Amino acid sequence: MSNTEIKISIPLDENSFLRRECPNCKSEFKIQISEDELTQQTQSLVDNYLSEKEDLSEDDILEDEREFFCPYCGQSSSSDSWWTQAQLDYAMQFVQNLTNKIINENLIKELKKMSSSSSFVKFTGNELKYTEPWIAPEENDMEIFKLPCCNEMIKLIPENLESSYSCFYCGFSYKKDRA
Repeated sequence: MSNTEIKISIPLDENSFLRRECPNCKSEFKIQISEDELTQQTQSLVDNYLSEKEDLSEDDILEDEREFFCPYCGQSSSSDSWWTQAQLDYAMQFVQNLTNKIINENLIKELKKMSSSSSFVKFTGNELKYTEPWIAPEENDMEIFKLPCCNEMIKLIPENLESSYSCFYCGFSYKKDRA
């Protein structure tokens, strides 16, 4: 099932920044990302929902071993740990709809066919419902901070910063100066 491609469009803000959430301190920030990178990351998220951990390829394992750093607390975590709860719920709804479709087509419809052609088997169940996935549009609610170490930019909530912040990509620490 890991060959199944589900197209998920997680919203970016007007500057192509994606909201992230630290798995340690739960603070939110944003990273700038291309549509191709976002598509690849969301497909990886769906693949993780659809596959057993022992089915992961060596490339998947290497990708999961890449670590990133929270700009606020500086703690590191694997690349697949930075989704917000809203993003996870949104992606899970797509996976649930796919699961419901497979069950409806391969089990429930077949049971109904058997039930209609047999006097011994009676099936009275209903098909599983589909729910339209929804996620709020992305707000432009943070300020841009430069990360010269990795030639990247992030968006942070200045009020949440102490006297410094860390690079999401390499963990280098910066004093609190705006871009």
